[in-house]
Amino acid sequence: MTVPVLHDFGRVLAPEEPLLCARAEELLLAIRDNKDFELQSVRRLEGDNLRADIFNVICTCEGVPNRNPFGVLHCEPLAIAVVPDNRSLPEVYPLRQDFPATGHQNNAPVGDPTTLCLYDQRPRAVLRTWTVASFLRRIQWWLEETAHGRLHRVDQPLEQVFFESPHEVVLPPGYLSSDRATDALVIEGIVRRQPRNASHSYTVFLAPEGGETGKHGVYIADLILPSITSSVIEREPTTLGALEDQLLARGARVIEQLNVQIRNHVGTGLESDNHEPATLLLLRIPTRRTPEGPIEFTQARAFWIDANLLDIGEKTGALVRVKPDLRYYVDHTPAAPNTVAWREVALIPLSVLKRPTREAAQSMSGVTDPGPRGVIAGAGALGGTLVDLWRRCGWGSWHVIDPDHMRPHNLIRHVADEIGMPKAEALARRDQNLWREGEKHLQPIVGDASATDDATILEVLKQAELLIDASTALDVPRTWAVTDTLKRVASTFLSPSGADAVLFAEDSARAIRIDALEAQYLRAVLNQAWGEEHLAAKATTFRAGTSCRDFSLIMPFSAILAHAATLAEQIQLLPDSSLLRVWQRHRSTGAVDVHTVPIAPTRVTTRGPFTIVWDEALLQKVKVLRAQVLPHETGGVLVGYHDLAAGRIYVVDALAAPPDSIGTTGGFERGVKGLEKHLEDIRRRTVGQVGYLGEWHSHPDGIAARPSGDDLWQLLYLGKLLQRENLPALQFIVGNDEHEWLLIQ
Repeated sequence: MTVPVLHDFGRVLAPEEPLLCARAEELLLAIRDNKDFELQSVRRLEGDNLRADIFNVICTCEGVPNRNPFGVLHCEPLAIAVVPDNRSLPEVYPLRQDFPATGHQNNAPVGDPTTLCLYDQRPRAVLRTWTVASFLRRIQWWLEETAHGRLHRVDQPLEQVFFESPHEVVLPPGYLSSDRATDALVIEGIVRRQPRNASHSYTVFLAPEGGETGKHGVYIADLILPSITSSVIEREPTTLGALEDQLLARGARVIEQLNVQIRNHVGTGLESDNHEPATLLLLRIPTRRTPEGPIEFTQARAFWIDANLLDIGEKTGALVRVKPDLRYYVDHTPAAPNTVAWREVALIPLSVLKRPTREAAQSMSGVTDPGPRGVIAGAGALGGTLVDLWRRCGWGSWHVIDPDHMRPHNLIRHVADEIGMPKAEALARRDQNLWREGEKHLQPIVGDASATDDATILEVLKQAELLIDASTALDVPRTWAVTDTLKRVASTFLSPSGADAVLFAEDSARAIRIDALEAQYLRAVLNQAWGEEHLAAKATTFRAGTSCRDFSLIMPFSAILAHAATLAEQIQLLPDSSLLRVWQRHRSTGAVDVHTVPIAPTRVTTRGPFTIVWDEALLQKVKVLRAQVLPHETGGVLVGYHDLAAGRIYVVDALAAPPDSIGTTGGFERGVKGLEKHLEDIRRRTVGQVGYLGEWHSHPDGIAARPSGDDLWQLLYLGKLLQRENLPALQFIVGNDEHEWLLIQ
């Protein structure tokens, strides 16, 4: 058996050296306790901008078959890197230098190991429910799914040839479906953006030849390559030689076609100074699913070259420079020099995006109320439209907070239209261009609205009279909920199908916070007839880009406008009391059903490091269930969800005892009949958001709501059961006039 050659990075950590952070210590303990992970060494990676603890392990996966066609080993050597930043997830590096190039790996420089793309959500969202146990299982899941060829969804489009680049080229509408001649495109503009804590990235706009383009000075070499067969995603080539080798392995050549275009461009000769200083290489690549199958789509990739086309031609042997005039001529010698200088020409990769065609239609309405000084988180389809409606009627002055930038597919449903510009700035610029007011009533902030550790963002939030969350991110409303210095918060969103709209609003005094309203909303989803398909209705998606996360819901702009008009008016008319309302729209008739959910006062109980968020309605429900069986005891299951990042447990509902339960005057044994089906329906209705938290039971009259010996044994059992998931277990005891929460972790 051949011993694999492994990547080696970092130094071995001395036994007396401490780890960098608590998360690293927790992960190390989990690795040592997991029989499927064999710790090989603990190492430290130290660089100019990076410090990390590295755990080299052998990961055994029973689900990985021997000699699988994808090259994943049953026992795979991996490195798990943990940085001392609680906002970052650990990274997993395959250590074998011959680890297969599969889909769902993150790009890395040639010679360095890639990292596994384990999640399709941002770290902030993943960390809400992330545990070390689930993380280790996720690694095994990735390896097993890859070994069986199941990781890439069947309904996903074919993979791109290369990983996504932070830089982008935006093509005119329909360009890839046409047979335009070379030199048909010119650069229309370039936008530079700088996300927080990241280097600059660029969006380059291309337009049909004929516009104002001279100031950019870039030659565009547009090549249509022979068709290839879809395979794994390749690492980004950094040189022209690496690009040629990668595509040649798939049956397509670049240099031959580039030389043809260079010769056609030079013709009978060009002066040495008659050229653009840079070159943009645009490749159009027809792609098949199988070698014999039809072409399914034409993908495109672009590469920026900081060299002029004539110099490149001289390096490839297509041109020769002749003294004394130093003109470039086509090299017509029978055998051109076998030059390899072109192989070292450096490339900067750019992802290629396409402008979609669009027909914009906007509905107008207005009121004269001056409105509040407000903040809205999310300048997307719903948030942007809400602001547009309010600004068109002169209601409110707004700060708009959003971290993302505009991309071509956003034009379908967004009111802003400046691709490449941060969404908040694009919305503000559109507003300013539309109204051309001296005083700006729309102020953009490019950032995360949940970043209350950012002094600028926190000050803006504190000054607002009304805060609207339209971000679709859990971080924003849950962070605002626990920030006491803020004023009233409302949250609004559409269901995945686009049929329903939801609005929660705190009362003016903030007695019931937005996160508690979320839990009561989910209880209504579980118990009301309208909740049957409210979140669970099938939603379809389309791929908006090339990364794992680049999926967007298929939803017409008409649905956004229909709900946004209602939501905009309802927010303008908010009462002082809290509000929880759902609108269900029937597209076939235009009819709308309205459901107003009763709101119960919130209760908050602290147990150890956790805060339990529940409410009076839940207490009254278990009291009624208790009274129905007195003098016997009863009980059932508690359902809800954890927010581990915030140290909170949200109790959504208490289920009645299954029919095979046994309750006596001295005890209660909870049955199981129909319970799993009930829990599965809960998970289905809430799209996996609500699940098992623990148990509740009652005590008869005259018996205090204190845990008995049996109660403590049950709690220990629950703790051991949920410990597998690194989650705390709850037990709730209710008596005649008292109750008690117990928690074990």
